[in-house]
Amino acid sequence: MRSFSTGMITGLLAAAVVLSGCGESDSKLNRFQGMAYSPDATTLYLATDNGILRYSDETGWVQPETRQSISGFAAMQNALYVGSDGLKKSTDGGRTFQDLGASGVHFDFLAASLHGHAIYAWVNTDQPPLEKGLNYTQDEGKTWTHAATIGLENEKILCLTVHPDDDRYVGVGTERGMSLSDDRGEHFNIGYPDRQMEQMPVTALTFDAYTSSIPVLAAPYQGKPQVIIGPFDPKLYISSMKGTPEFWNQPMKPLYQLSTGDEAVQLLSTKSSPYDYTIATKQGDLIRLSLKSSAFPQKLIDHGTLRNGKN
Repeated sequence: MRSFSTGMITGLLAAAVVLSGCGESDSKLNRFQGMAYSPDATTLYLATDNGILRYSDETGWVQPETRQSISGFAAMQNALYVGSDGLKKSTDGGRTFQDLGASGVHFDFLAASLHGHAIYAWVNTDQPPLEKGLNYTQDEGKTWTHAATIGLENEKILCLTVHPDDDRYVGVGTERGMSLSDDRGEHFNIGYPDRQMEQMPVTALTFDAYTSSIPVLAAPYQGKPQVIIGPFDPKLYISSMKGTPEFWNQPMKPLYQLSTGDEAVQLLSTKSSPYDYTIATKQGDLIRLSLKSSAFPQKLIDHGTLRNGKN
């Protein structure tokens, strides 16, 4: 080695909405960079290429106070972090930002532990003070450590996540599947709890916030683009990479099937109830999913157009 707040959106508006004060072209969203909930569980933050949008039942969608190009987005309990010509921090929901350094760095992925201290960043090229690959900081960007990522040689990284309660556990999605580390990214193991997962790209990955342990991922499972959940926690996953065939025969649990040709690019879990997720897709949909309520799924964004959550 070289030296997300969670919650639930309730009481959706009754009519479709657009960004307040924006023209027609501005209300069409492009790439989603990440999602998080406010500590009081009333506001959803959505990072896009133009800034951070907010959604709540009282206001609907609200445009960013700060327009900026964002490369990477991460959240801790009381702060949001964005990549925007370096690393920046907001403690007021994205209204204002503090520059934390790493000027000029473009982050391919950012991730943070909700209740931890480490912020992880993946960059595809050397960008001082970050080296190519996985880096992390435990002092908000004052110093960075480069992780060896043994086991990820020649892998293309598609997503990055950190365990909400234990920031030693880092997960990545690759073109071959899910890979987890329990030593801050020094070593990774790629394995499959279901033989149908072999050689399948994982395009989005998170840890279930309700249990704080089970990985939730997006992949073309059983030939269909789906959000699926693993049957065991990351500690068991890592310790059993050479486990018995019976262990690896445990199937994944399909949660939600996406439209043909689409794929999830961001996943967000809520601590309020089990099987409660928000899904951002490549085709520009933002879907609220709760398997415990007949009122869902609901679309908050439909192919880049902001909506009220009604289908």
